[in-house]
Amino acid sequence: MEFKWTTKYSVNNELIDVQHRMLFAIINDLNTYIINGQGLENIEEILNKMSAYATLHFRTEEDILLKSNYTEYQKHKDYHDSFKKQILKSTQEVISNKNEKTVIEIHRFLMNWLTSHILDEDVKYSELLN
Repeated sequence: MEFKWTTKYSVNNELIDVQHRMLFAIINDLNTYIINGQGLENIEEILNKMSAYATLHFRTEEDILLKSNYTEYQKHKDYHDSFKKQILKSTQEVISNKNEKTVIEIHRFLMNWLTSHILDEDVKYSELLN
């Protein structure tokens, strides 16, 4: 299933929105590999790409939140740190136990985490960025 970014995911900051769209694209790359039966071959590469890009995005977002004096900054950073740990754990699982079920579970996790994080957490600071 294609994972589409729409304006409902906008946080009123073009840089963050662009970065969110890139995260959607990486998740869609994983979906494409799953559909084409290449998920197991490329999962480590995609998870490493997701981890690296998420780290860049989180750093950008956290810098903006700090400069904006966002009161829930630490809580928000903790969510980011938890995600990074989960991606590392998932990457290690895939390396040691490559199977299609794991790849599909990771894809589902990434989609669910990103949408819920944007709609439940990022939306909280979007008014601040206007």
